[in-house]
Amino acid sequence: MNLLDLSTFLGAELRGEPEVEVTAVASLEEADERTLTFVESRRKLDEALTSRAGAFIVPDGLELPGRNVLVSADPRFDFSRAIRLLIPAEKISEGTSGQAVISADATVAPDVRIGPFVTVEQGALVGKGSQLYPGVYVGRGSRIGEDCVLYPNVVVMSGCTLGNRVVVHAGAVIGSDGFGYVTKGDVHHKIPQVGQVIVEDDVEIGANATIDRAALGTTLIGRGTKLDNLVQVAHNVQIGEGCLMAAHVGIAGSSRIGRYVMFGGQVGVADHISVGDGVMVGGQSGLARDVAPKSIVSGSPAFPHREWVKASMVFQKLPEMERRLRRLEKALGQGEDEGKP
Repeated sequence: MNLLDLSTFLGAELRGEPEVEVTAVASLEEADERTLTFVESRRKLDEALTSRAGAFIVPDGLELPGRNVLVSADPRFDFSRAIRLLIPAEKISEGTSGQAVISADATVAPDVRIGPFVTVEQGALVGKGSQLYPGVYVGRGSRIGEDCVLYPNVVVMSGCTLGNRVVVHAGAVIGSDGFGYVTKGDVHHKIPQVGQVIVEDDVEIGANATIDRAALGTTLIGRGTKLDNLVQVAHNVQIGEGCLMAAHVGIAGSSRIGRYVMFGGQVGVADHISVGDGVMVGGQSGLARDVAPKSIVSGSPAFPHREWVKASMVFQKLPEMERRLRRLEKALGQGEDEGKP
């Protein structure tokens, strides 16, 4: 695409040669004369000046003399838009594979793309424009909205609902049984998990993530939430809209997560915890009690992030502090033998 057309699409100001064409995107280090890259701030200015890129998306006020630039109010966002334009999303072959098994009682829109070894059970619905990659399983009575993408070996168990434009990456399981048992004597008896899962519009679920169905009622993933790989959401959890959760997050049953919450990797949430809107939780933190809206917390158990930073600095100094304490006790004659005759 030439830079004039690209600038029009992005709504960015072009400073350079309008007929120059770019065919791909790349980092500053890997770019060449046919690629587009971006610079967010002056911290990357030296790298940009030595980059071979054919064009740059830059913020207003950042100068690259003699180079082709597209001036943007948000270079990272516009770069992501340019990627989608220059490198269209992959699609599987049109139509339904002869190796797929589609129940006669299922409702599948005519333009849905269905790969080999897909199974769509009785009473399921798959909306228009959706793609089911090889090995996908859609259980009885489940509903897949419009323009969804389910990558290879995704499992959607019975009675689950996915909204529109939901993306589920390879190996994820939606609607598996929640972890519920009652112990009588020496035997753990399973509590039937008969609830559902609802995934709202524009959610993205990472590879090998698991979202358990509710014991009763609903497990909910709110609109626009993004879950990374290997995230575990237990039964009856409610996650609000616009949340971001990095890999290995685990949320125990019946917890309530507010809107626009951010969890770093390996955050653990105990059961029946309430996390308010706008909370940010540092990686590997453990939430054992409710967290107020807009809090920033870290640690296990988690507490305010600034206090955690101070505490972690002290923690690193504990060995030296212990040595100093022992020397002080020895000097005062108050060591381990204090009080002995």
